[in-house]
Amino acid sequence: MIQFIQALRASIFIVMGLVAGKAIADPIRGLEVNWGQLPALPDQTGFAGAFAGVSNDHLVVLGGANFPEAAPWENGVKVWSNKIFILSLNPGEPEAKQEWVESEFQLPEPRAYGVAVTTEDGIIIAGGGNAESHSDEVWRIQIDPETLRVEWESLPSLPGPVAFNCGALVGNTLYLAGGISAPSDTSAVASFWSLELSTSPELMEWEELPTWPGDPRMLSVAAALNDSFYLVSGVALREGATG
Repeated sequence: MIQFIQALRASIFIVMGLVAGKAIADPIRGLEVNWGQLPALPDQTGFAGAFAGVSNDHLVVLGGANFPEAAPWENGVKVWSNKIFILSLNPGEPEAKQEWVESEFQLPEPRAYGVAVTTEDGIIIAGGGNAESHSDEVWRIQIDPETLRVEWESLPSLPGPVAFNCGALVGNTLYLAGGISAPSDTSAVASFWSLELSTSPELMEWEELPTWPGDPRMLSVAAALNDSFYLVSGVALREGATG
């Protein structure tokens, strides 16, 4: 069932049932949520719009963008990254120190502001872009837990290039919604696509689905719960007098 609901420092936080940290009660489900802080990424500035997911008990952060020399309000130049950072979530002994490793592997090109989802078979990253263009490429990535080798698998390309979109995994189906097609766009898109992951890659095919009521949007939030996809918030774009 598909439901639509309208509605820089590099710190990393993790929410787990048994992580030491501040407990927050969840009155709806009677659960207790604990926040714990992981080591900061080894970058002085940090990254916005990075891809992130978990593969073989390793947290992986890929790409992103930042202003390494000066803030944007100080005329700093935005830079897109192709770096990959890996952190073991199972370091062994409790007292073992967790440290990020900057991988020798990199994204094929600098990229940020796409969708990343964690699956049983690896991390899927879809779309995103840089200052010049947005991408329709989709990859599935796995980390070898022994060597930290990054293994890539190409999946079917999106029906079109897109960034600043959102997505979530419902069962074995990946859903993507909204975004913009190019950096210069003055309107968002109302695209809603799905990809069934239970079939072999050569038989996979993106399906274009009926869109949500209301405006096209970007910068939305997606979630999955009880076999439903939720689309929350976001912004619409309007072309101004200066274009």
